[in-house]
This record gives sequence, structure tokens and C-alpha cells, in this order.
Amino acid sequence: MWKLRHAQIFIKYFEQQTPIPAISKDRRCPDCVIVGSVTLTQLPYCEQLSDLPESDVIAEGFPHLSKKEFINQFFGGDDSLTVWVIRFNFTPNASRSLNFVLDK
Repeated sequence: MWKLRHAQIFIKYFEQQTPIPAISKDRRCPDCVIVGSVTLTQLPYCEQLSDLPESDVIAEGFPHLSKKEFINQFFGGDDSLTVWVIRFNFTPNASRSLNFVLDK
């Protein structure tokens, strides 16, 4: 879970409508590359896990998990925890998206 200081960085990006570089790995890895950018679509906000919609579990990349299974696996089953919600659109680099199409 993010600390307020980390979330404030994303809030600033949203307020300035600045795209954020999307990287392939942790930025501290020497072989990470920028694969595109993300643009926040709404102001980041806090939400209690008990209020998490099932659709957000799917959006997180876990369509095979129920909301309860997701909370159990990643948050120790504590649905009273509050987490930051960051909603965004991803834009891949043009060369990266072209390679993706060619690789199919």
C-alpha cells in the first residue's frame, strides 16, 4: 500500500495533466525501458477494500479471482484496509505497438 507521499506525486501528475512514463520493470533495474506512458483519468482517491467493485479486481489483472479471494491473497483478508485508487489510460510507444502487431 502506498504512503501519502507517494500518492501525492500521482495527484500532482493528475493536476498538471502530465503523462507518466511507463517502464517495463522497476526503474532501478539497469535494463528497464520506457514502453509508453500513462495519463491519469481522475484524481487519485482512497477507498476501503470492502467498497472495491468486482470490476476493479478484473482491471487489476485477476479475472480468475473473486473480490474476497483477491483481498485474501494481497491484503491478508483485511477488507477494512484503505488503499489508493489510481485510474489511468495507457498509451504504448508507437514502435512498441507496431512490434506487438507484427509479432502476432
